Amino acid sequence: MIYAISIGTNTGHRLQNIQKAIAEIKSGLGEVLQVSAVYESEPWGFESKNWFYNVVLTLQSNIDPQGLMTTLLDIEKKMGRERNAKGYADRCIDLDIILCNECTICSPNLTLPHPHMHERLFVLLPLQELMPQWIHPVYQKNINEMIRDSRDHSKINKLMSSEFK
Repeated sequence: MIYAISIGTNTGHRLQNIQKAIAEIKSGLGEVLQVSAVYESEPWGFESKNWFYNVVLTLQSNIDPQGLMTTLLDIEKKMGRERNAKGYADRCIDLDIILCNECTICSPNLTLPHPHMHERLFVLLPLQELMPQWIHPVYQKNINEMIRDSRDHSKINKLMSSEFK
């Protein structure tokens, strides 16, 4: 299966956080095929002075989506992430499965494609580099069309090509 995974961080040494998360993913979850450029984006859904660094990677893995999500949550915890039930907050690492091939899943623990991907340029712009022609199985739009139709007007800057390949 081919997955797209979003990685975000807005505390600590952000580049090192991304690098460590990618290393954890590479060590046992499958083959990292591509990593997008690094984007800096203002916080989405909450107020903070700390901007995010975001990348998206593609992963080829034989792990089922639920198992992969469980492992990604374990990586977050290992890296010091404390999930806040109150909503969005600053975080050292955030790992989300954005999509898995053309599959759709709707369970209490996982929804694929990610239910908010089409609303978030910090996901769509890096994903556009890797999979611009991927068609969303629900909205029947490719990444370029979702960017065009997005209502997200957040400030986002492409910082650098990926160093994490």
